[in-house]
Amino acid sequence: MEETLKVVVKDIKPLGQFESSKAAAKSNPQKKIFVLLGIAAALLFSIVNLRPLFFPEPPKEEIVVEVAQEAPPAAPAEEAKPAAAATPEVAAPAAVVSTECPAADAAAVTYKPEAPRKAADLVYVQSKTAQTICVIDASGKAQNKTLESGVGVSIYGKPPFKVLTAGLNQVDLYFQGAKVRTGSTGKTIILEAAEISQPVAITDSQSR
Repeated sequence: MEETLKVVVKDIKPLGQFESSKAAAKSNPQKKIFVLLGIAAALLFSIVNLRPLFFPEPPKEEIVVEVAQEAPPAAPAEEAKPAAAATPEVAAPAAVVSTECPAADAAAVTYKPEAPRKAADLVYVQSKTAQTICVIDASGKAQNKTLESGVGVSIYGKPPFKVLTAGLNQVDLYFQGAKVRTGSTGKTIILEAAEISQPVAITDSQSR
């Protein structure tokens, strides 16, 4: 009987020890939860950081859009035109001036200066066109001169002078210091000498 009681007494634990073990049993699930949460956080962190190593992202393709510029339409090629054969410019033949004396008019005009200022030993002729003129003096000597337009010449001899031209309106004549004015449309003119009047002497009384 005493041995049975001893065994029962040995198996009975103190109340304080029983309560402490019960509290420890309650606290273990909470630790397990914290541990599991830590492990889950570590796994998530490792997955985020180690993902590029195991799952590399494919390289991004850059899309380049090329805008093709339309070339302006080419101008239609002009049809090659056959070059016109260059025709050499033919110079107009220069007027041929005869070096012979013009024919004399049947009825020649006669001119005599009204107020001569110079001697009658020459005739000055200035041509307005290219032509040949002839001057025949009293001795019958004929002198022909081929003149260009605007060119003049002095012809000496004995009066009267017979001047043959292509037209009196195509020359300017000067005889005895004055211009010959006849208004004739003929070709021939006879220049007669006029006496030069003596200048009147001025006395002392007249000059005052």
